[in-house]
Amino acid sequence: MAQKKIYRTVIQYEILSDEPINDRSLDLETIQYECSEGHWSGRGLETVISDEELTGKAAVEAIKDQGSDPEFFLMDDEGNDLDEEIDENHPLWTGDLDREFDDHDDSLMHGIDKN
Repeated sequence: MAQKKIYRTVIQYEILSDEPINDRSLDLETIQYECSEGHWSGRGLETVISDEELTGKAAVEAIKDQGSDPEFFLMDDEGNDLDEEIDENHPLWTGDLDREFDDHDDSLMHGIDKN
C-alpha cells in the first residue's frame, strides 16, 4: 500500500496594533477582518517561510496536531493512501466516483425544491 503525501506550508503575517494581541488562537477570519475593517494594519512578510512534503506517520501527526482526522486526506492512521481502497463497503464511499455529470442532470436535484 502506498504512503499518502500531504504538504505543509507555513506563512508569516505581520500585524501592527495599538494594543498587544495576546490571543494565540486567532483565526484567519478575525485577522482579515481586523486588518481590513478594524484597527489593525497587516501585511504578509515572507509569504511562504516553509514548505515541506509529509508522508506516513509524520503526516498523520501533523494532521492530528491540527485537530483533524487523517481520513480527511483519505489516509489511515499509518499514513497509507485510502484512495486506492475505497469501495462500496468503505465509510467514505459516496457512490460511483467515475460518473460524469452535466449541468442539466436532474438526478442530482433529487429531494431539492427547484422553485
